[in-house]
Amino acid sequence: MTYEEYFMKNFLKVMFGRVMFTVLCVLLQLAWMIVLIWKLNQYFVWFSLFQEIIALIVILRINAKSEFSAARLVWTIVILALPLFGIMLYLMFGRRSLTRKQRKRYALVSERFTSKLSQDPDIMQTLEEKDIYVHNQSLYIQKSSRYPIYTNTQTTFFAQTEPALESMLADLKKAKHFIFMEYFAIEDAQAFGRIKEVLLEKQKEGVEVRLIYDDFGSIGFVRPQFMRQLNQQGIQCRIFNPLVPFLYIFMNNRDHRKITVIDNQVSYTGGFNLADEYFNITHPYGHWKDTGLRLEGDAVASHTTMFLEMWNFIQETDVTWDKYLIRCIRSEEVLGDRHVGTDHSAISSVCASSAEATDCSHIETTSRRPGSLKASDSRSGYVQPYSDTPLDNVTLGENVYMNILKSATRYVYISTPYLIIDNEMEKELKLAAQRGVDVRIITPAIPDKKLVFLVTQSYYPSLIEAGVRIYQYTPGFIHAKGYVCDDKIGVVGTINMDYRSLYLHFECATYLYDCPAITDMKADFLDTFEKSEEIGPDYCNSRSIFIRGLQCVLRLFSPLL
Repeated sequence: MTYEEYFMKNFLKVMFGRVMFTVLCVLLQLAWMIVLIWKLNQYFVWFSLFQEIIALIVILRINAKSEFSAARLVWTIVILALPLFGIMLYLMFGRRSLTRKQRKRYALVSERFTSKLSQDPDIMQTLEEKDIYVHNQSLYIQKSSRYPIYTNTQTTFFAQTEPALESMLADLKKAKHFIFMEYFAIEDAQAFGRIKEVLLEKQKEGVEVRLIYDDFGSIGFVRPQFMRQLNQQGIQCRIFNPLVPFLYIFMNNRDHRKITVIDNQVSYTGGFNLADEYFNITHPYGHWKDTGLRLEGDAVASHTTMFLEMWNFIQETDVTWDKYLIRCIRSEEVLGDRHVGTDHSAISSVCASSAEATDCSHIETTSRRPGSLKASDSRSGYVQPYSDTPLDNVTLGENVYMNILKSATRYVYISTPYLIIDNEMEKELKLAAQRGVDVRIITPAIPDKKLVFLVTQSYYPSLIEAGVRIYQYTPGFIHAKGYVCDDKIGVVGTINMDYRSLYLHFECATYLYDCPAITDMKADFLDTFEKSEEIGPDYCNSRSIFIRGLQCVLRLFSPLL
């Protein structure tokens, strides 16, 4: 059986086995309500009045929340136009948070794990002396997510995912104690097959292996029995937010994070999932452009904590977890007089190298000319991994992005696969460009979601008019989510510039300041600009009336996409 045949067979099996069953259940529920209304026709006036009162209450409730303003407008229109259907649709797809019980449990689990992390005040003092803006941005991230900023961390930026995969495989093979992996999408195919082979080998050697994947993100990529088979083979596996019709229909909040942690020494993050298309093994949308980040040193402890937090939110099983943060604590003999940014008395974060420290010699190096980027230097900088959750009222991911735009003096380069932004973000992009900052955004030329792509393009005219430069990556699909600013600030992570990433998903990113990786990030952007087509006013004006009308409608309903 060819890969394509296997993929389609698996995709159809999953789609018709779970998603279609969910859709069928919804249709049956609608049919049942229609029958009830027909049978109770004599009470139609009273039933209609009751329905409108309930709809009004729901609308008032929606508008009382601190939601994305566009989302409030959409749900108000839908519910007023079709009260019964609109309310059902909102309950299934419009609720921003999980249940109150789940929010409370997540807060308790998060407090348990992040309480082990503490900020080294000397780092903050030095940072304040170097750059007060970056100090304040870091302080904001700490207060919002409770993840500190670190030094003593090597950063390696990967401009493409193929070398990132090879580096990750080399590090996985050196694991001594544990491997944690958390991904939105996993495909049981060639790329993950190579990873799985290493995981099974390490498990036999006594290494603890844990894996989390999002059920919705992996639809079509794995069989329903995938988790059970991994558990039987010794790989501890859990599914985030499984799709279970009737029993659990609130599907909006997904785990969109991408994290690999090895022995609390090395971690990987970025835009790529563990599916073949991300490594250009398959090419459904032309060349797939994505980026990754490798950390080695103190900051890895934050990724370890993020994983443990999610693992125990799904099912709380870790009575003690200090061993995962203790295993490779760097001794003072190794560090000398340098601070590690932790509270050793609490056995808090951060560990780094011991005699078993991970070797970086496997990272391939080439010339640093554009298109042939090498792994970043081993010099440190300031590194702050952080997570964003939909269970609070803080849009951390969006605010970090907007703060970068507000502080920029020379340039801000941005890559995002989707551009569905609110008025505040659009305003900051325009203001930065209008005060002379070189603001450039790269989006795909070959989309993976055509309707979302039309909405993305609907933002082009007003941004271009304000001076923002828009590029489309002509070789294919760009999935990288990155910011680089003024040669000193960078963000690499999982946070798209769309409503779902900024408001609904569990996300993660890494804030970088004065790190060698930023030089490589800028070089990658410059290289990507050369491979992309700059969009001008003529491109926007050439759209047909039909496309413009469709974009207006889609723009209205963009929070639902």
